[in-house]
Amino acid sequence: NTTINEIQRLMVENGIGRIPIVHKSEVIGIVTRKDVLRFLNNPSELSAKNKSKNENKFYLSNSQVIEKLKTLIPKEIYNVLEIASDTAKEIKMKVYLVGGIVRDLLLGIQNLDVDLVVEGNGIEFAKKLSEKLGVRFESYQKFNTAVIILKNGHHIDVATARVEHYPKPASLPDVEPGSLNQDLARRDFTINTLAISLNVNDFGKIIDFFGGRKDLAKKKIKVLHKLSFIEDPTRIFRAVRFEQRLGFKMDRQTEKLALSSIEMDIVSKLNGIRIRDELIAILNEEKPWKALKRLYNIGALNKIGIVKTFDKKYINYLQRIYKNYEFLKTFINLDFKNRNVNKINKNKDGNNKNDSNINNNIDRNIGSPNFQMWRAYIIALLYPNNQDFLKEWCLNLKLKNKDSEIIINSVLSFDFLAKNLRKKIKKSSDLYFILHNMPDELLINISAVSTSCFEKILLFYKKLKNIKLEISGKDLRTLNYKPSKNFKIALEKIHRLKIDGLIQTKEEEINKAREILDLLDKSQSFI
Repeated sequence: NTTINEIQRLMVENGIGRIPIVHKSEVIGIVTRKDVLRFLNNPSELSAKNKSKNENKFYLSNSQVIEKLKTLIPKEIYNVLEIASDTAKEIKMKVYLVGGIVRDLLLGIQNLDVDLVVEGNGIEFAKKLSEKLGVRFESYQKFNTAVIILKNGHHIDVATARVEHYPKPASLPDVEPGSLNQDLARRDFTINTLAISLNVNDFGKIIDFFGGRKDLAKKKIKVLHKLSFIEDPTRIFRAVRFEQRLGFKMDRQTEKLALSSIEMDIVSKLNGIRIRDELIAILNEEKPWKALKRLYNIGALNKIGIVKTFDKKYINYLQRIYKNYEFLKTFINLDFKNRNVNKINKNKDGNNKNDSNINNNIDRNIGSPNFQMWRAYIIALLYPNNQDFLKEWCLNLKLKNKDSEIIINSVLSFDFLAKNLRKKIKKSSDLYFILHNMPDELLINISAVSTSCFEKILLFYKKLKNIKLEISGKDLRTLNYKPSKNFKIALEKIHRLKIDGLIQTKEEEINKAREILDLLDKSQSFI
């Protein structure tokens, strides 16, 4: 499991040319200086006999990589890569395609999240490339990064190759310029350390310093070194997310390191924002209950204040939440179109941050443009809890006020709403006024409680929610009534009648308004 960098360090610091390989106290092999030099000169030079049939398909020629790029990404983005290649040659820098897009390319998965790493000055490169493309770019001097915004709104992230140092566990790293090797060495897992050269002399060449292709073939999630989870415990959450998304599994050593880090309570020391981002990323996966159960099994969930027993009954409940919103969207015109998250603020795959493919799942809407599926799951995860706990939890995770308000109010209203929906409700208007001010995230949760609750919520969305009055306070003023609190009373009464099907037309609404307002005025005059 030792990286090539670690072997180099041991040789240099100890002045030795051979490193023994030990397994269970037995020497099973040896690495020499010649082995290291051979690897550094051509890391892809592996004999066919040492690779499995499955592994061979990840060892592609430059032309095969180019063909895959042309197949899996739009022509306009591929053209940007070619222009980036020419730009790098002109200004004498080296540029590489890195991160999740390379991993997914080898897996045959489309990923439109383009991240470039430059050996040189990333901002200078981005400026030159944006000029060639005739588009704008934004730079961030503090991080030596930039974002190029294409005419179609797509973003290209450009970063200067860098090396990181962690001053203490779970802290943010100190960063300084480095080589491509050093930049890839700071990534989370071997499968995310892959790069593709975009340089003219070897365009399409796969760079694999850390055996990423081998682990892709084995479907393994493997950290680069033993302190990986200590440096950044969010990698535990990402490891689990990749396991479930890709159908991979942490290798034995990586899982052991993850468990040790959890036992050491390193996760609890994380910045709340980083926990929030990783948790939301998991909840925006297609079937988040799988990753949640895995986090529960390894003891990570309770470290972030989520105390749940992930038995079959609870997992079925989470599955019903997903199933119900999938069903309800057909009736209430729910908009589940993925919205591109501004990549300027987006965290990147394999860079101690979020995976690029989160973009494909974030901000799924339901019921209203403001619906967030992750909030619906958070409500399920935090119910039941008291107000003080909920406020502190949301504050610790640095949730936005709007998100906190919806989550807290929903958890606190859960029992009340479920109890009311279990009762027999005779009038449609009564059902409407029970549900109409409740967050959609809460309604989706309650719909999963029982068949009866689901049927009532379905009725609300399908037939009641969009019943609106044609008249307003303005119409009442034109009838020569003086504005007062009676307007609100009258409009609600008319709304109830319309929901119950007792009036239909605008004329009927106006006549009923006159009748109600006259009665209210008389009763108040009498008093």
